[in-house]
Amino acid sequence: MIQLFHVTKYYEGCLALSDISLRIEKGECVLLTGPSGAGKTTLLKLIFGSEHPDDGQILVQNRNIARLRRADVPYHRRTMGFVLQDFKLLPQRTVFENVSLPLIIRGLSSFESRRKVIEALRAVGMEHKQTKHASVLSAGEQQRACIARAIVNSPIILLADEPTGNLDPQLTTEIAELFKNINARGTTVLMATHNRQVVEQLNGRILRLDCGTSSIRSRSLRVKRLWYFFREAFMSLRTHQASTLIGIITTAFTLTSFGTFLLLYHNVHNLIGQVQHDIQIIVYPNDAIEPHVLQDLKQSIQADPAIDSLTLISKKKALAEFKHQFPEEAYLLDGLGKSPFPASLVLNLAETIPSTDAISNLVNRLQQNPNVERVRYNRDWVERLTLVITYMEIGALIVGGVLALASITIIANTVQLAFYTRQEEIEILRLIGGTNLFISIPYLIEGAIIGGVGGGIALGFLRAGFEVFKHKTHMLNVIGGFSSVFEFFPFTLSLLIILGGIVLGCLGTFTSMYGWMRFRL
Repeated sequence: MIQLFHVTKYYEGCLALSDISLRIEKGECVLLTGPSGAGKTTLLKLIFGSEHPDDGQILVQNRNIARLRRADVPYHRRTMGFVLQDFKLLPQRTVFENVSLPLIIRGLSSFESRRKVIEALRAVGMEHKQTKHASVLSAGEQQRACIARAIVNSPIILLADEPTGNLDPQLTTEIAELFKNINARGTTVLMATHNRQVVEQLNGRILRLDCGTSSIRSRSLRVKRLWYFFREAFMSLRTHQASTLIGIITTAFTLTSFGTFLLLYHNVHNLIGQVQHDIQIIVYPNDAIEPHVLQDLKQSIQADPAIDSLTLISKKKALAEFKHQFPEEAYLLDGLGKSPFPASLVLNLAETIPSTDAISNLVNRLQQNPNVERVRYNRDWVERLTLVITYMEIGALIVGGVLALASITIIANTVQLAFYTRQEEIEILRLIGGTNLFISIPYLIEGAIIGGVGGGIALGFLRAGFEVFKHKTHMLNVIGGFSSVFEFFPFTLSLLIILGGIVLGCLGTFTSMYGWMRFRL
């Protein structure tokens, strides 16, 4: 069942265990005795997998503990129970909730979980206390609840570190009797104790440790995990209301700042799309061009993807437009006989603004055409529009990256505060076999809630600010006929902002958890 081969362990250069070898058979009751500092607790931790030997090997159920991967340690711990001197109960939880934690981690059904908890509480005489909070229990009752939690999984091995150290003689007798009954049901018991009363009452094999050396002498299927995760997350949010509020406010501010920039970019892009048809390329064909050649020229130009539409302005139409636009000067053209204005092809650019190089190449090709006399277009206007979009895209990446990093940092600090205030709970979850993922999921949900609520608030602020801006500009006629162009985010983009807040919240939580979990196995 348990075998140690020449195990040695040092703490900061000091010898804790020296060349320990022993064998514990299935169903045995072994008592570790010896003075304080002899290494009793260290030996239990080595078997439990919370420490690793500096030399030697430890086999538990034919599994080499020294070679366990970090991810396998929680599953190793689930095969055994551990009873501590200081109980390690969650004071804000009921007895039932404390005892059921190992079953939640295993993923048992609600029915099976309740049955096992009641059986464990009945075995330690605590069934009538199941609805009481751990904080109101006496020392003896807390130790009984701790034992119930250790045996609720029907462990093969039960470890106990000074379980009667803080109890009076009467309670010590009762607790020792519980361990004796548990051992009688076939569970292997390994207990560290210096209490002679316990040693005599259990009447097990004794392993005495003296300054790290030993001498031996003999004597005759799934709970509703999702509900648990969300309950833990909301409990944490409710418990740490101040830090939660700070996290939501700062996240909302960060996303509002980024959303303002994104909204500006969105509407400027729409505005550019509205005015881009004013960017025209005017092609003047030769005066002597034949009609069929002109038709071929039109078709070749329209085939270019950079061109949205093409309009032919004949000489006669050009004269009519001049007279319509400048009626007072129309008399100057009287008597000329024919129109002095050349025919032209007016080209409107496509909705997606082509690059400056694409337009320049198009103009060069047209100018080299023998049927074209000249080409005119506003190059500066095209280049400025292209630069505006380019700079805004670069700015969006920079500003978005900086603000996203700030939001992740803020949420990470908020969640890390929850880690610090719940160290004892995390330690207990590890003690009963909780994996890093199981421990982390409520915090990920907590970060997602903070980010999602912050994103929703930010979206509300953006909408209100946009409506105020649109109303003011309409009243003052600041942007003239372009007021109809401005619009708020479409529904899908609004959802993406909230989703972005959730993602930032999860990233902030992951950032906080990574360092915490990495160094706290």
